[in-house]
Amino acid sequence: MKIVVIGGTGFIGSSVVLGLDARGHDVAVFSRGEREFKLPGSVTHIRGDRDRLHDSREALQEFGHDAVVDFILFTEAQAEGLVEVMAPFVERIVGISSCDVYRKYADDYEKILVEEVLQGAQGVSTTVLRLPAVYGPGDRQRRFGHYIRQMKSGADTVRFPADKAEWRFTHGFVENVAAAIAEATVHPAASDRTFNVGESVTPTFKERLQQLGVNAPVDRRTALTRTFEWGG
Repeated sequence: MKIVVIGGTGFIGSSVVLGLDARGHDVAVFSRGEREFKLPGSVTHIRGDRDRLHDSREALQEFGHDAVVDFILFTEAQAEGLVEVMAPFVERIVGISSCDVYRKYADDYEKILVEEVLQGAQGVSTTVLRLPAVYGPGDRQRRFGHYIRQMKSGADTVRFPADKAEWRFTHGFVENVAAAIAEATVHPAASDRTFNVGESVTPTFKERLQQLGVNAPVDRRTALTRTFEWGG
């Protein structure tokens, strides 16, 4: 398949590009080229501005593709622009959403409107993927960094905010999430469907830290006796 990945040089997108390329697909990355990511020689780089897709219509169409995966879909306007530019010459649009789709963060982040635009698109198949909190090498948010540092220090007690103790939110390791995106992009059964990508069982935040402490300890004897408390 010919697949273009918009925003394919980021934390998750780069893993998707590498995965699709390894599976033998003809992949192009659409980006401004400002972020360092060494593309394989077999991957095409189309330079352009995500918010000015119309300016790159000819270059995108010339590559010709069966599917487009868009990692930079935060607003209704971005979704509308994607459908307008890409729908005439691709078979499927894969939109990256979030498992917290119903939560509004700001005026420039409204995933529910993005999903509505894609699901209502005419003349093109769409797939919506709601991602979990993704972690792993290259994670700029360093989701567990503060707690890992406490573990590495040899502390007997790892402290975290009280309101997080029983909090549950699905997470995913970046390579696993990338594999799910790649599979949904190429699998016929994923057409015109919405998927929640995440763990089959979601632990509480405290349980997750306990798992990290046992599975990746600096000192295993400390890890097995370490306690996890909130309040700091």
